[in-house]
Amino acid sequence: MRISYLALTTAVLAGGAVAATAPQGDMAAGGHGRAGGKLFAQFDLNHDGKITKAEMEKVLAQKFAAASGGKSTMTEAQFAAMRVDMMKPKVETLFHRVNWSGSGKLSRDEFLAAERLKFERADRQGTGVVQCHRESEGGSDPSHRGHGAVAFCAQYDKNLDGKVTRAEFDAVTLAKYQAAAKDGGLTEDTWTSMAISHLSQMQAHAFDRLDETHSGKLTLAEFSAPMEKMFARVDTNHDGAITMDEIAAMHHGHRFDWHKSGGQTSG
Repeated sequence: MRISYLALTTAVLAGGAVAATAPQGDMAAGGHGRAGGKLFAQFDLNHDGKITKAEMEKVLAQKFAAASGGKSTMTEAQFAAMRVDMMKPKVETLFHRVNWSGSGKLSRDEFLAAERLKFERADRQGTGVVQCHRESEGGSDPSHRGHGAVAFCAQYDKNLDGKVTRAEFDAVTLAKYQAAAKDGGLTEDTWTSMAISHLSQMQAHAFDRLDETHSGKLTLAEFSAPMEKMFARVDTNHDGAITMDEIAAMHHGHRFDWHKSGGQTSG
């Protein structure tokens, strides 16, 4: 199976509030059942088939207290540690799936094949080109927008022409591999270090977006904001609770935009 360690760090995060509660990758990929199941496993405290706002807020407060050491604010390092601690064993497991030769080191071809999934996910039309323009700026590619588009293009659009071709992507990816590979490949430790470094960068961006006051610390309200927005969007009958039916309805009606809800997930 071809899968990118960069894709992994966005697809299997399940916990900002929980950066940091619903699984962004599952929802984006249409897996509302998987995403809903994970949400209910975390937040349906009395197992009655619905998540009340009180239940959600209780769980978020517990997660915040655990990460912040009981303090009233959470530092960027504490926020990042929530994800890194959860992700490290998953990254290590993924290494063995990507290393199909079983050599214990990723070859150039293994690394490139895995990383190309990132381009394919962005190039949803299969044109071989990812447009960098956001829709609000007149762009026509709905597959890549917002913070993700900015980060993707900053890394891969080397000639600054507003698009990333497959050749550009491969050139940057190959350079990354050559800079990190030693003695014929990438070791598991190197792979894990690269993945955790990328995850830390993602968490830094997530922290900055949540830190609305730019204080360098998150309050419980800032930490919980993505989930509060998500709850309000899913609770279509405004009864103070969300059900699996509401999650499914939002998905099938194409009214649920995970990124607009904050795009955060917690562990």
